[in-house]
Amino acid sequence: MLVNLLGLLKNPAFVTGAFLYFLASLVWFRVLSVGEVSTNYPVLVGITFGLVTLGAIVFFKESINFAKLAGIGIILAGVILISRS
Repeated sequence: MLVNLLGLLKNPAFVTGAFLYFLASLVWFRVLSVGEVSTNYPVLVGITFGLVTLGAIVFFKESINFAKLAGIGIILAGVILISRS
């Protein structure tokens, strides 16, 4: 088990992902300290849908169709409505 952990720590993708996750946590803690959870959480989830889809297209060459694009658009429209209220 320790060998597996050391192997992960030598993997640049794992180290980069862990570091980015740590930074995202710090940003999220800051957002929670200055804003309302009822507004900020839906914004986070909506932005995550868009960024994960974009990452899947760029890094994994996934295809996107009209239904996926429309769904993401509806989610982002909801985020905009929530953030303005």
